[in-house]
Amino acid sequence: MQLLKIVLLSVVGWGFFTGASLAVTDRFSLLSYPATGPGDFLALYRSVNPPARSIRFSSDIDFSYAPMELTVGGAVFRGVVDSIVVQHIGVAWAPADWWELEAVLPLVWSESFTDPEDPVAMSATALHLGDVALRGRFVVQDSRQHAVGVALLPFITIPNGEAAYFVGDTRPTGGGIAVLDAQWGPCAVGLNVGVEGRERVQLHDLDFASRLLVGAGGVVPLGDDVSFGLQVSAATSITAPFQDRRRTAAELRTGLSYRSPKDRLTARVGASLPLVRGAGVPAFRILAGFTYRMTWGG
Repeated sequence: MQLLKIVLLSVVGWGFFTGASLAVTDRFSLLSYPATGPGDFLALYRSVNPPARSIRFSSDIDFSYAPMELTVGGAVFRGVVDSIVVQHIGVAWAPADWWELEAVLPLVWSESFTDPEDPVAMSATALHLGDVALRGRFVVQDSRQHAVGVALLPFITIPNGEAAYFVGDTRPTGGGIAVLDAQWGPCAVGLNVGVEGRERVQLHDLDFASRLLVGAGGVVPLGDDVSFGLQVSAATSITAPFQDRRRTAAELRTGLSYRSPKDRLTARVGASLPLVRGAGVPAFRILAGFTYRMTWGG
């Protein structure tokens, strides 16, 4: 019954947000939200139960170089966002050991931006906000207790960000991600597959709407508390996945993670390189962040 309720919630949310695909815009958010929560992955979610009655705080810094360029016929003719520094601040609450709710607020500290409609006017913007993301995590099977872990993550974004600077969407987006992962001693592998309902974006060569979200990777230990991870993440057209570079974005992420005893504190540092330079994929990305969890009565 618990699983049925989660599935119904995800399906209803997906059906609501696919209506946004009927709209067309030339603005979208290029921000990449971190996959915070239990586990050592940099860009993947895990099916690990959170401690009941716990609060989790997270902060992740993302420096991206050239995440937004305009192309015609596949050739770059103008940079729009040459560089950007974003801090994602997250707060999560787990009322029980099988589900968790999280809010993530992106703060854009620096952005080198050129308006695509006015290429002469260059500007380095000051602090502004990205779209707030609201996420749930419902653990069906914990990978530490079963051969394969299963979790579902519905999500929405609220269009409060600065769409003019490509750090916010003009309408809400939403969808869900299915998580499969397995733990073999200190090693782990994971697969995330989901959908994102959104309005259609058309800007020169860019042309994408609702997308299929895919991620896969693994981590291996380098010591008692430190792990090395390698993950691939991609977003592509639902109707023609991976068949059109204009509608596909993919990158490879690698890095190190640290976990303190009892997993109260986790820290991570990493980098990414592009596989397909679609919407929001930079020439390179540098990442650093930490998570701290507090539990009542423990």
